[in-house]
Amino acid sequence: MPNVYPMSGMANPMLTYTSQTTIVGDKSQEFVLIRNAAQHWTGAVVTNNNWEDQWLNEGLTTYIERMVEAQLDTITYAYVEAYLGNSTLARQTSVIGVQNETYSTLHPVLHGNNPDYAFS
Repeated sequence: MPNVYPMSGMANPMLTYTSQTTIVGDKSQEFVLIRNAAQHWTGAVVTNNNWEDQWLNEGLTTYIERMVEAQLDTITYAYVEAYLGNSTLARQTSVIGVQNETYSTLHPVLHGNNPDYAFS
């Protein structure tokens, strides 16, 4: 495994890289593998047209991730994950500002900004 992904992984069209830190005996990092597998499909096979439509990729990835989590664990676990995700979104939106058209909208207007900043 390449050591350029020290904490998680990277999905590519033909291969998903993962870090050694995600393969542990107690399965505590299986959510990372689930997300990477979902990201492989939504990001490499079914993908967005441009960076301003990246929300579609992330939304589908999160949906698939939560459905798999509900099957592997419980629906309650998936609900808790959704709650935590929504809480993080609300907190970040309040920091960035609700009216910020680049970073707090479903369809960001990047105007040459780095797409990575809009989807962090």
